Amino acid sequence: MFVDTADGILGTNMYAYCHNDPVNSCDTGGYYKYDIHFGKHDKDYDVYYGTYYWAGEYFESVFGDTGAGKKKAWDYAETFAKANANVDTGATDPIANWTDRAAQSWHFNIYFFAKAGSDKDSRTIHYEESMTAAFGYLFMAGITTGSTRDSYINSALKAAGRGLHAKQDMIVHKGLGDFNVGFTNFQFPWGVDEVTYKVVDGVIIGGKKFNAAKDATDSVLRLFIGMGRGFNLW
Repeated sequence: MFVDTADGILGTNMYAYCHNDPVNSCDTGGYYKYDIHFGKHDKDYDVYYGTYYWAGEYFESVFGDTGAGKKKAWDYAETFAKANANVDTGATDPIANWTDRAAQSWHFNIYFFAKAGSDKDSRTIHYEESMTAAFGYLFMAGITTGSTRDSYINSALKAAGRGLHAKQDMIVHKGLGDFNVGFTNFQFPWGVDEVTYKVVDGVIIGGKKFNAAKDATDSVLRLFIGMGRGFNLW
C-alpha cells in the first residue's frame, strides 16, 4: 500500500491513509482521499461529488431531469462510474497485482510498456483503446434495436468508464517518480498534491487536482455523448 504522509514515503503517520478515514473513503493506491472514481455523499456538508454524481448531472442535461429521462441518466451514470471504480479491483488491482506490469499500467506510467516502440504514457494507451472500444459498441448500437441495442450501449458505458479511470489516474499520480524495480514499478510519492476540496455556503470549491479530475470526467462524457449522437442514439 502506498501512503502519502506530510513527510513523504518515509513519514511516520501510520494513520495517513485517506486522512484517517478508511471506512468512508478508499483508494487502493493511497493517493485519493476522496472517492473520485465512483463518488460519495459528504454527509458532513451534505454535498455530492465524484464520477457517479458528475455523470448523472451531465446525462440529465442530455436526457432530462424528470421521469424516464432522469432514470436513464442515473442508470447510465451508475454503469459508467462502477466500471471506473472496478479498475481498482480484480486483475487490474494495483496492490493485489503489484508485480504485474500490465495491471500497474492502468494506474502508473509504466516504462517499456508492452506496446513496442510506443513513447506514450501507458495510461494514455488504455484511455485511447477504451474509447475506441466504446466507439465500436456505440456503432453497433446504432445499427441494432431493442435489448441488443441497450446491451451495446451498456458495454460502451463500461468501456468509457474504464478509460476515464486511466485518465483520472494521470492527474492524481502526476509528479510521482517512476523507478523500475524488477518486474514492477516502484512509486515514490514525493510532493504529491492531493485531490482536495472545501465547502463554502454549500458549494464545493475544488483544489487543482479535484477540478482537473472533474474536467477529465466532463471531457470523456462529452466525447461519449457526441459519438452516440453521431449514430443517432439520442
